[in-house]
Amino acid sequence: AASWQVAGKAARLAESSCTDTLKELSRTRAFTPYVRDIGFLENGDITCSFVTGTERYHFSRLAGLSLPASYPERWLRSIGSMAEGPDRLVVVYVKKVAADKAAFVIVDSQYVQELMEILAAERASAFSLTFGAGEAITSAAKLRGKAFLTQRFTSTDHTIQLMVRTPFSTLSAYWLQNLFIFIPLSLCLSVGMMLFYRRWYLKRLSLAREIARGITHNEFTVHYQPVFNVKHGSCGG
Repeated sequence: AASWQVAGKAARLAESSCTDTLKELSRTRAFTPYVRDIGFLENGDITCSFVTGTERYHFSRLAGLSLPASYPERWLRSIGSMAEGPDRLVVVYVKKVAADKAAFVIVDSQYVQELMEILAAERASAFSLTFGAGEAITSAAKLRGKAFLTQRFTSTDHTIQLMVRTPFSTLSAYWLQNLFIFIPLSLCLSVGMMLFYRRWYLKRLSLAREIARGITHNEFTVHYQPVFNVKHGSCGG
């Protein structure tokens, strides 16, 4: 998202002259150190960028690939390397400005690579990230054993794909860890249910509850037997 924002910022400057724009492009790149190059395209040529300046330069000479004949609204691709800079994968973002014009940003994969290395070390898994139909950025750490589970995640626009391969040893460790947490919880829940059932069952069989139930269902009858009091000459109950 941040890289697309940088590309959008560059696209808003596309109609200005290269001389006026270079200073702003340099400032943008200074505040986003992961950006290798930023500039503008016209008919497949770089017309202005931080690396090439005002010189017209075919994009394939810099990035090693040709762009589509007509620019889509957004175009994304991970490629092996860039002519100017370290021999490391880069990601190219292209945002359309007009039918034959576009703004582009080339982003170094170092920061993505470092993040993937951290995740791979923490999860003992292998990560592979692909932008568009380009080359995959992979974590350097090797799996401890054969991949047992392979998961694939895709962005909503289907331009970014992440593949995670996990060995059985890692999964078994997670299972055991969760098992040690689940067993005590299940035991506590079972004991609680047993105590609740016992209390409910005893209450259900109590004498007071049986008498109250009998009165509710008219199971008791009362017979009145008067007694004659000779002394007072009257009946009493």
